[in-house]
Amino acid sequence: GLSIASPWKDLRSISISRILECCKIAEAIEAELVTIHSGLVPVYENSRSALDTAAASYEQIRDAAGTVSIALENMFTGYGVCVNAVARTDDLLYLSHIVPDIKLTFDIGHAIQNGDEHTNFLINNTSMISNIHLHDATVGGRAHLRLGDGSLNLGAFLGACVISDYAQFISLETLTDDDTRSSWAQIQDHLSNITASLET
Repeated sequence: GLSIASPWKDLRSISISRILECCKIAEAIEAELVTIHSGLVPVYENSRSALDTAAASYEQIRDAAGTVSIALENMFTGYGVCVNAVARTDDLLYLSHIVPDIKLTFDIGHAIQNGDEHTNFLINNTSMISNIHLHDATVGGRAHLRLGDGSLNLGAFLGACVISDYAQFISLETLTDDDTRSSWAQIQDHLSNITASLET
């Protein structure tokens, strides 16, 4: 798979090239934003070194992407001999110090999988979040579940979006038609309740 954080230069180069081809397509169809993953690194790779490499690759992609915004997504850390380089909210904060104008796709389900506190991260870092991937998940377990089937407090999440004046993209990232319909209905119900509470 692709990895912009890999210690192997050839793989990084191939990965960056493939992502930039995707950006050309996105620009042609007038898409505003492309979300990218850092990709896997060997479990023995120094995590800060991998993040530094991901940051340099991100800047290279961003600077060559034309009119398309590039947002780097947090992933589930994972298990085994390879892990995702950019996973934890601490990783995102570290990257924001290296690349002050970084744009993020904040994946709520992956944050839950990693056991990260996601509501305060959203409130405190709204300015660098360009997209949110919304799905339910369990700590250390499955993700991309329909809302209500995992550990997500949907009301608290949507409330955080209101409190922080978040006004960018939210992508509902469930896997089946039924899960998407059910999740969308829950979002509408919560938003109706929030709207009603603001009007009283």
